[in-house]
Amino acid sequence: MFHNCKALQEAPTIPKGVDNCRSMFHCCHNLKTAPTIPEGVKDCSLMFVDSGIRETPDLPNGIEDCDSMFFGCNNLKKAPDIPDSVKNCDYMFYNCSGLTTIYVGNGWSTEKLSWGTTMFSGCTKLVGGNGTTYSSSNVTYTYARVDTASTPGYLT
Repeated sequence: MFHNCKALQEAPTIPKGVDNCRSMFHCCHNLKTAPTIPEGVKDCSLMFVDSGIRETPDLPNGIEDCDSMFFGCNNLKKAPDIPDSVKNCDYMFYNCSGLTTIYVGNGWSTEKLSWGTTMFSGCTKLVGGNGTTYSSSNVTYTYARVDTASTPGYLT
């Protein structure tokens, strides 16, 4: 919809009833503010690739595809709570070099995730809630778990 809209700095409201936001703000390099994602959206893949957003929008429960959603968003410091409805998180935070924290709600599980081989590649500042630091050897969705002493992960 706004793909490659380089002058766009603030995203317009996404109307209710939209269920697919794929590539909506892809390559909007000057976009600083992300819109609220309405309930009912299922696909957010490629939504903010290489955009300038500093904060992520809340992700409503029901989103299933977050493939490359924040790919290359270097200005991000922390990610949104990831709902347990997400199934595909491949490349979700790829090369988000400023990302330090990812929160998840109570009951978070990787059980529904079916794809995410490079979810955290290039997130060199990422630290889990128990102090687990980024390692290029651990970039798959298996590290999309709450960081504890017995099970290292990148989530808080």
